[in-house]
Amino acid sequence: MNLAACGTSAWLRGHSVERHRSDTFAVEFVTEGRGELHVRRRRYELQPGDVFILHPNEHHRYCSTSQEVFRKMFAMLYWTAQANRDVLGALGLMTLSHVRPSRARVARIREVFEEMCAITQTDDAGAHERASALTYNLLLLVSQSVAHETDGAEVPPPVARALRWALRGENPNPSVSQLARAAGCSVEHLNRLFNRHLGMRTHEWLTRRKLSAAAEWLLYSGMKIHEISSELGYEDSFCFSRAFRRYTGMTPSECRSCQWESSDRGRGIPVLQLRSTGQ
Repeated sequence: MNLAACGTSAWLRGHSVERHRSDTFAVEFVTEGRGELHVRRRRYELQPGDVFILHPNEHHRYCSTSQEVFRKMFAMLYWTAQANRDVLGALGLMTLSHVRPSRARVARIREVFEEMCAITQTDDAGAHERASALTYNLLLLVSQSVAHETDGAEVPPPVARALRWALRGENPNPSVSQLARAAGCSVEHLNRLFNRHLGMRTHEWLTRRKLSAAAEWLLYSGMKIHEISSELGYEDSFCFSRAFRRYTGMTPSECRSCQWESSDRGRGIPVLQLRSTGQ
């Protein structure tokens, strides 16, 4: 991942930021206070633990609405980097504006943000590369929290039912017909709804979710690459590697090279470091 910047910011009540165009993609994490995000004719109320995403080439505005200081952490990615766009697309974040993760996931997101900020404040060789690697983990956590977007009225009931069923993870390799059955409608109708509300057909969405699960297993489990390939229904490791690289811009082995290690600072926050490892 090509990280442009990360850090923290604080805003007093009534202060706001409005942008019509940008060359960066920003992930913002609210740590204190309350605010509002206005984007694409929608208004989102922001509270601690919320993640909101600012896309390039869109008109958006966010502001502080609480008496206390509105604080947030942010990570900005260069939109001109093709690898960044590939990963964002693979994780289904190209159109997402707001996520309200679970409490457990909020804690993990905060830990990753804190470590990214700490790393970028050092002069250590390779600090930028380590922070960029952590950025992928951050995006993965946000993507896995996308189920919370279905709690509102953004998508019709069949899509919400399909997403909730798939994201429960009972079947790591569901078919389009199984997804349609969970949604309570035909495959053709579900395809139209997915295309209209999520910007992709059901098969595309399933592929991206499947490869998102693969990335998590590569990062956090001891499963071998051929085991992950088999679990997700690929004919062989070569087919899996080709699909994974197409959607993430890296091979499974390169993804696996991001290994969790304990922090040198003794704070118990994991550091995601790039290094060569075997499968």
